Amino acid sequence: MILGDQTRALNARIGELRRRVRIGRSRQGELLAARSDAADSQVEREENRALLLASRELLAFLTNRDQLRADAGNEALASAQKLPATEQLAAYLETTGERADVLAAAQSIRRERLALRAANTAALPEISLEGQAFAVQEPDTGRDWNIQLRIELPIFEGGRIRAQVSAAEALLRGSCLNLKRLRRTADFETRMSYNDFLSASARVLLLRESVRLAQASYGVQLRDYRLGIVTNLEVLEALRRLHLARLGLARTELLAATTQVRLHIAAGRAAPEQKSPAAHTEQPG
Repeated sequence: MILGDQTRALNARIGELRRRVRIGRSRQGELLAARSDAADSQVEREENRALLLASRELLAFLTNRDQLRADAGNEALASAQKLPATEQLAAYLETTGERADVLAAAQSIRRERLALRAANTAALPEISLEGQAFAVQEPDTGRDWNIQLRIELPIFEGGRIRAQVSAAEALLRGSCLNLKRLRRTADFETRMSYNDFLSASARVLLLRESVRLAQASYGVQLRDYRLGIVTNLEVLEALRRLHLARLGLARTELLAATTQVRLHIAAGRAAPEQKSPAAHTEQPG
């Protein structure tokens, strides 16, 4: 879109310069300079079109969606939506516990605690009570009722049980340390992504003002050129600055949207406009 606007503006300049050359108000060199800039703009536009098609092919391959290839002629990939208002950092930090890796680490701690409890119970004695009785008994059958109490002690299994308990305790400690590491990592990534998002959002506002000023400058230069105050090179330079300002704004808006997505991923949120249900994670012992 930006390159197309630049090409149309240069073509308009070429048409005006042709008329001015015919009446002797402009030099042939000015017309050639404008045509050279228009050719460069066309080359840059074709290069970006090739990159766009390659990006679509890669995205279609990664997502396994052939619809992206079918829409290859449509250049409007991103929807024109406004960036949401910046929230406080504490609001994002509160949801870091909802990240899938943090929840998985908390579940691992619960599993290792159950395994440790099972390993400790192996050292306890087993007591069982068995009995035999008959609902109908004839006196001459000689069958007696009996009750048997059995107690089993793992006297010779102490070494194996202690090794199993030590291994379970080591796994539990490792899971607790892993959960602490993931929580610190989530906090760090959220803070860094939040700072990147704030920086990109601030640059978007500044670049919007820069584009507005560049647009006004180009209009003034174009008016002064028609009055014979400035040269055609100054008009082309103003157009080039406007083009660079618009490209910089487009890149920074894309960067701001990307950092916003990264912020919500780091904070454990499902989408920028909604929050995931609060999840309760088990605290490590």
